[in-house]
Amino acid sequence: MPIYTYGCSSCGKQEEVFHPMNKPKIPVCCGQEMGRNYRADLFIAAGRDYHRPIISDSLAISPEQISEHKRLFPDIQVTSEGQPIFENYKQHDNYLKATGFRKKPQRQRRRFTSVIRGKKNSKAKA
Repeated sequence: MPIYTYGCSSCGKQEEVFHPMNKPKIPVCCGQEMGRNYRADLFIAAGRDYHRPIISDSLAISPEQISEHKRLFPDIQVTSEGQPIFENYKQHDNYLKATGFRKKPQRQRRRFTSVIRGKKNSKAKA
């Protein structure tokens, strides 16, 4: 279900709402329906840098190792549970290189191709 952002034109309050695309639940504020804030809904992915941090469960470390991790990687924040927080994918990739982790390549899905019977050879017989 998508997230929609609405804003009140009177007081300036912003609210995020989850609802299906075909059944909008428009919130009410100050006695009137809130207007949709399309600019806040934009997800900009220029340069593979996202506006939300990347919290990695798969690269989590033991809480006892957090102080050593902060010493080795001072620019990467760590949650209290030991999950590293990356600001962008470039920082994530550099971290993987520095630690020696290797990404396992993802399986590629086969694309469906249709073959029309009798049309394999495009040259017409003369």
